[in-house]
Amino acid sequence: MGKRELLLILVFAVVGVVIYQLTAPSRPEGRGFGLGRLIQSARREIQSDRVQAEHTTRTTTRLDSAVDELRVDSITSVTLVGEDRDDVAIDFTVSSTGYDTADAEKLAKATSLHLDTSGRVLTLSPDYPEDGRQRAALTVHLPSRLRVRVQNARSETRATAIAALFLDNTRGDVTVDHVAGSLDGNHTGGTLTVSDAGGVNLSLRSTDVTLASVHGDVKLELIGGTLKSGALGGGLEVNGRSAEVEAGPIDGLARFSLRGGSVALRGIRHEVRFDGRSTDLTLELAAPAPVTALTTGGTIVFTPPPAGGFTLDAAATAGRVRLDGLDLTVTTEGPTEHAQGPVRGGGPTVALRATDGAVEVRGAARPR
Repeated sequence: MGKRELLLILVFAVVGVVIYQLTAPSRPEGRGFGLGRLIQSARREIQSDRVQAEHTTRTTTRLDSAVDELRVDSITSVTLVGEDRDDVAIDFTVSSTGYDTADAEKLAKATSLHLDTSGRVLTLSPDYPEDGRQRAALTVHLPSRLRVRVQNARSETRATAIAALFLDNTRGDVTVDHVAGSLDGNHTGGTLTVSDAGGVNLSLRSTDVTLASVHGDVKLELIGGTLKSGALGGGLEVNGRSAEVEAGPIDGLARFSLRGGSVALRGIRHEVRFDGRSTDLTLELAAPAPVTALTTGGTIVFTPPPAGGFTLDAAATAGRVRLDGLDLTVTTEGPTEHAQGPVRGGGPTVALRATDGAVEVRGAARPR
């Protein structure tokens, strides 16, 4: 690239900055139009903020006993650590770009954290400068008694040993451990790992979820993601589409309403209700329990409990019913195949219905 081309680029950059500065809304004192600021802006446009610098501030503030909630707003990465304490210790780290090292350091130091107490809520929010690009990471050591609301986190959220957590428009990876109450809210993308929580109630998009040791009910709206769950101390409800679910055992009602994807449930001892479209169900009972499962364009694979009686009512329209190891007869009426009758003396009804799909009943599950 010759000198002429470089000069043209500089002229266009300066003209663009001048037009922006002249037409932009009025700003607080010290942020208005000026030759020095014009030159800095032009240099940033040409050099693309290619240098980065980092700055950390540490703050400790005592909490009023009436405060029972912490809110964190618009921080890129958030780490929350609950402890036996009555104050809040904060590490606030900012990474900023600049056109040289001094400029990047200046912009990193110009980013401040605002603390505001309103009634029962302490809010932490950043104040970013207009120039450069900043990423803020916040580590908070707080009393374990506090509930926490994290808003607009964009990279990573970690929380341990707190009273409860609400995710509001967060993205990225989330790790939650030892939360006495419930994990609620909405989240998009990344992974969500939860262990030792009182309950879960979340709306999720494109999120891969892992649950362990959740003591209460779990309710998920899951769109375009996965769920892998160990033992749950309460019921499980999943609504959504294009979701892949593996769960069990579940100590309560298991309820599903899904469009697309698959559900695999193992070690089940309680009632199951399943309604799917283009969704497959694999269900293994560990003990007799009532089941109502309906799918259109999917397959239901059912494994009876290793012991105890139940009553089978299986039908497939424009599909097949296959029985393995059960002394029942499959009858055909029009496009529908049907198998019905008591097994081992009868018991809770297992109703399985497939349209444009299949029902397969396999040998009894091994004891777990």
